[in-house]
Amino acid sequence: GPEHNDRTFDPVYMANVLHFLRLCRKYDFYVLPNFGDNEIPGNRYYQTLSGGCDRMQVYFHENAVHAKAVMVEEFLTEIRQADPALLNTLFAVQLQNEFCFSEIFPPFDQHKGIYRLYDGSEYDMADPAARRALANRAAFLYFTKLRETVKAAAPAKLLCEGTFTMAAVG
Repeated sequence: GPEHNDRTFDPVYMANVLHFLRLCRKYDFYVLPNFGDNEIPGNRYYQTLSGGCDRMQVYFHENAVHAKAVMVEEFLTEIRQADPALLNTLFAVQLQNEFCFSEIFPPFDQHKGIYRLYDGSEYDMADPAARRALANRAAFLYFTKLRETVKAAAPAKLLCEGTFTMAAVG
């Protein structure tokens, strides 16, 4: 919650997650944990770590990508520390429910000038091809970092993503 201000998940929440995973293991169910809906978790620790980023900004700011990675790492680490076998109840790790880019949020609300991504690459925001290249590069950097995080914390886990296509949202 908003008042939580350290790198650990709420103990009551994690106790519930662990209980649920134990039930899933007992009855041969698999879980697909979802780590958000295009945002950084709404607590002070992760908001501070991200530099105050929210929504689509998670893909375009290095601190926000780092905050998301820390959150996923902590979740998987707490499960592994409680009972490593419970990781087997996770079908995969889904990073977002609705990965998408929108022209009403930065940086795509910018239609002229140069945008510099945190890796130093630059994009002419008046050029549709450059805008697509920016989206592709930001997604690549985000998924690369999160893939490394998941593989370090739970090497056998798949990484997946929920998405919206342009047609799905008009």
